[in-house]
Amino acid sequence: MDINDLLKGYHEDPNHQKQSEEIEAAMVKRREQIKIVEHDFIAAWRSHGFPEIESTGDIKDLKKRLDVEQVEFILKWLPKIVDTLGSRDFLVRALILAAKPFESLSFGKEKEMLVSALPKYLDTEEARDYLLKIFDHYPLYAADALAKIGNRSDLEFILNKLASYKGPGRASINKSVKKLGKRMLENGL
Repeated sequence: MDINDLLKGYHEDPNHQKQSEEIEAAMVKRREQIKIVEHDFIAAWRSHGFPEIESTGDIKDLKKRLDVEQVEFILKWLPKIVDTLGSRDFLVRALILAAKPFESLSFGKEKEMLVSALPKYLDTEEARDYLLKIFDHYPLYAADALAKIGNRSDLEFILNKLASYKGPGRASINKSVKKLGKRMLENGL
């Protein structure tokens, strides 16, 4: 049996062409919307002499790690960019390419926002791993994020840190411990 035998009696779905055209039109429209939303970011990115990109999603495809200046630029733009089409998600995912840890950056609020958002933008294991590594730099935000995704070993980790923590946020970390413990009980963990 050859291909011609297989194709005998095959009739193309008359709606297939129309559906393909509708899908293509929707994709073109979405690309145009993204271009409008990201226009200012892309223009500023290019004016800084950073590698050529067409959209925020292209950053994660760059062949080299992001330097401190690029990471600071992205962190500065995170609160500014409209996220209706996922542009902010792409920027957060691009930060995985940072060549240096975030503690070398100068922006405070943006880093705190990023720490709080890790569970939303990374898979659970990646987020947990990163939160444990940066806990000493952002104990309040890391503890809060771990309360949402953590497990028993994370609870033990936070309790050990809390035992030696004397900072002003001790009460907040304690709330995160209770929140994580309650979530684990409710979920039978």
